[in-house]
Amino acid sequence: MKFIRIILSLSVIFFTFSSFNFKVNAAESDGIGDENTFYSPEFGAYVNAYKITDNGLQELTEEENEEVTEVENLDSNSTRVQSMNQKTLNDSTIMDYRETKKFKPTKSTRYVGDPIKVTQDIGCTVSKGCSIGYGVSYTTTVSVSYTANSNSDKGLIKSALGITYSKAKATTSSFTYNLKKGEKGYVAFKPYKIKKDGYFQLCGNQGVGCRKTSQTGYARVPVKLKDGKADGIFYFVLK
Repeated sequence: MKFIRIILSLSVIFFTFSSFNFKVNAAESDGIGDENTFYSPEFGAYVNAYKITDNGLQELTEEENEEVTEVENLDSNSTRVQSMNQKTLNDSTIMDYRETKKFKPTKSTRYVGDPIKVTQDIGCTVSKGCSIGYGVSYTTTVSVSYTANSNSDKGLIKSALGITYSKAKATTSSFTYNLKKGEKGYVAFKPYKIKKDGYFQLCGNQGVGCRKTSQTGYARVPVKLKDGKADGIFYFVLK
């Protein structure tokens, strides 16, 4: 009886392993990078990942994808704030005294944004298989976003960080993905972004310095390539 239980257990393990391999092989099919197809918990599906380079799309392994999507702290600026000078002001000076609101950047973090679905679901119903894309390019737009209480605060963040654009387009180079009959999937894009954090301060106009407020803000800015297009990772997601 014990021997039969062992055989049954091994059968279950073998069946599970075979099912897993079948799914991987279905994802790999007869197209690009069979050994580079991997399961993505984020997408809940098997994917192939492609990095944008000067020479076109470069297919990534699962390990390479993990490396290029890690969060990276770019800097950590001093958060020390100049104190207001304890300077005696006469009546005429007090009447002329004004404070200007400014945004003070504190740190920048590079990360990979949420996936953007670039195409609708694409299926293959032809027995000989399908080449999805046929060498065409796919394009999507990534916008700059802000957290601010008002448009004027948004303008202060934009000015302090020197942001000169509101969006960037991401475009694949010639892209083709091969599917077998019955398979379907879609193209997605995850943009590289830089989150720039900071706080607002009030600065006096008579050499009394600035004082920090409790109000914070940030901007999320898409990273651009040399040609001005958005940088990131393209994925073909098998459903």
